[in-house]
Amino acid sequence: MGLNEFSGYVCAAIAGILTAYAAEALGARAGLLVFGMAVVLLALVLTVVWVKDMLP
Repeated sequence: MGLNEFSGYVCAAIAGILTAYAAEALGARAGLLVFGMAVVLLALVLTVVWVKDMLP
């Protein structure tokens, strides 16, 4: 098992744990919505900051 696969499994486990905590604290719908929106916003921010545009 490679480092890429290992990190994917670890991130999936961490996401499940964080989702469970959010659902416990905020309720099922609100917890999943908050966690999902946080992931989407983090992905957008990282894309804008980190991904460089390639010229043809």
